Amino acid sequence: MNSQKRAKKRPLVEILSDRRVKKTRTGLGSLGDYKTLARWIGRCEDTFINFIQVFAIGMNEDFPATDTDDDDEEHDDDDDATPEDEEEYIQHHLRIYTIISERIKTFSTDIKTLSEREDQLHSLCEQMNAALSISRSDDIRSLREIGLSYVAALQPNKVLLPPIPPNSSKEDYRGWNHAVLAELLCPIEHIAAFRKDPSGTCQKFQDGTLTITSDQLALYMYRGQRVNVERIDDGLMCSELIKLTWRHLFQSSRSVAEGRRIRTKRGIADYNEITTVTPRTIAYATIHTRWFLCGLDDWRSDELDFSKDELFNTVLDLFKQEVSGSWAKATLEEWNIEMFPKQSKRPGTRSTSLATFYSHCRGRTITTAPPSPSVPKSPVPPPRWCRTPPVTTTSGTVPHTNPRRVEPSPVDASPTAASPHNVHNSSPDLHQDDSGPLTAKSSTAPALNDRNSSPDNITDEEVSVVLSPIKNKNKRKVTIP
Repeated sequence: MNSQKRAKKRPLVEILSDRRVKKTRTGLGSLGDYKTLARWIGRCEDTFINFIQVFAIGMNEDFPATDTDDDDEEHDDDDDATPEDEEEYIQHHLRIYTIISERIKTFSTDIKTLSEREDQLHSLCEQMNAALSISRSDDIRSLREIGLSYVAALQPNKVLLPPIPPNSSKEDYRGWNHAVLAELLCPIEHIAAFRKDPSGTCQKFQDGTLTITSDQLALYMYRGQRVNVERIDDGLMCSELIKLTWRHLFQSSRSVAEGRRIRTKRGIADYNEITTVTPRTIAYATIHTRWFLCGLDDWRSDELDFSKDELFNTVLDLFKQEVSGSWAKATLEEWNIEMFPKQSKRPGTRSTSLATFYSHCRGRTITTAPPSPSVPKSPVPPPRWCRTPPVTTTSGTVPHTNPRRVEPSPVDASPTAASPHNVHNSSPDLHQDDSGPLTAKSSTAPALNDRNSSPDNITDEEVSVVLSPIKNKNKRKVTIP
């Protein structure tokens, strides 16, 4: 532990020049910071970047007198490249160089020393290139088998047919040798011919009669594997398969195919504080999606007229085109709402997982457990001010034993049967329905709510007592005629 602390304090140039140090260790001094940043750049910025070119172009801006031959050695001039392409190439490498200078705390000190020691600078660039390549190989290895389960999860019966044996050769079982995977790889201009004659179309792609270029849009890029011929941008780059691959690469979710998330170690997005989906991360997930679908085993090889780095740039160009400005904005918004629902949540919107949950519950009746039986309590006598005097009728004096406060309401004109639980059944002249107060009525007495009746026509024997509730602490007198 102490040796590691002492190593972290050593300058970068001293670590690079020490042959006894194993430079493959990522946590060794400031060299580990450069390697960690190289892995992040490979996944989130450009997986095909060459750090020798990055430092050559960047240091040419910081130190114009520096003579670097790496630029001529590594970068082959393309005769077809336009001045705009060259300028874009330089600006892209300068942007990566700026990211490194801003994220490495000791960069200003390191770069001054490395500018005088070209061998150490070359060693640092090789270390960063190796770290980027290892991180990309880890992603390829992790998606090799689980990527097929993502394809199977999107099938109608959740099964990939014909099945592919685990750890089998991609050249024998994937790509144009598998009907389902071949349909996903097929360009949209050949999809109609493929569905009419799958085996014949696959044979044409294998013998070179039909070729695939990097600027062609394939079926696996579309939502639901459905293409609208009239609007080819409808659902483009919103494929569920690419989204599952993105989650696997950046959010470390091993059960995304079942639509649920499990707690695992911190993902790349969480570790690097990535809170938005960018076109470059979508392009990175796209090339990995195509890679576990195709029938090639070696990352360094490509199909005839196809190139992975050109496919990467094709996806970026889709988001850069001005004509697709509204499409690019809507696509990125959909991605961010689904991948980062907390950061992208707006009033009236819900994440995809939550919307799926509500759709399952919409047609289901939610039942609750019956309430537990309550323990009967001993009756508590009402307070003194709430007690009511006895009711005097023609049959005698009947004490009012109901402590409830009854709201005053008109008595129903139609005679109703007395409820057995209201008052004493021994007094048939008393009546209390569920909606009215306690009353003493005669069969011949007019109803109090009858408009034709008058209080003067009521005799002493036809008495009706209405108990009014006491809404405050002041006592209210109840007059009994």
